[in-house]
Order: sequence, then C-alpha cells, then structure tokens
Amino acid sequence: MIQEETTKAVNSIQKATAEVEGGIGVVSNAGSTFGEIEASVGEVSKQNTEVSDSVEQVK
Repeated sequence: MIQEETTKAVNSIQKATAEVEGGIGVVSNAGSTFGEIEASVGEVSKQNTEVSDSVEQVK
C-alpha cells in the first residue's frame, strides 16, 4: 500500500515536471516572438521617420 502510493506520487511528480518543461518551452517561444515583433516595430518606426523627414524636405 505505501509502495503503491509512493509510485503514484512519483508518477504525478514526473507528469507535473513534464508539463512545467512544456510550459517553459512555450514561454521561451513567446519571448522570441515578442523580440521579433519589437524588432519589426522598430524598423517600421525608423521607416516612418525617414518618410516624415523626406516629406519635410519636399515642403
């Protein structure tokens, strides 16, 4: 009986560990994606500034 409960507890811990590891992977991917979004927004902002500067020169 104690051995069965111990086995159940170990299995539960292993399952929880696997779920946490999966969650860590998801968070890591999200972080990378946000980094890419940040870089893209920076590039668009730079292009917007260039266009704005060009329009000012034309005026």
